[in-house]
Amino acid sequence: MTQAELREVSSTRINDYRASGERVATWCERHQVTPRQLWYWMRKLKGEDEPK
Repeated sequence: MTQAELREVSSTRINDYRASGERVATWCERHQVTPRQLWYWMRKLKGEDEPK
């Protein structure tokens, strides 16, 4: 998977989590990812949606 594909997947997961309204632990359990992974993606992609 390329970097661009990874960013797209991560961004989609973050948006899904935010739209769900669920707690981190609940969402992560349903999607079989660890909370640490979710927080990493959120930190890594923070600010990329903002115009420069």
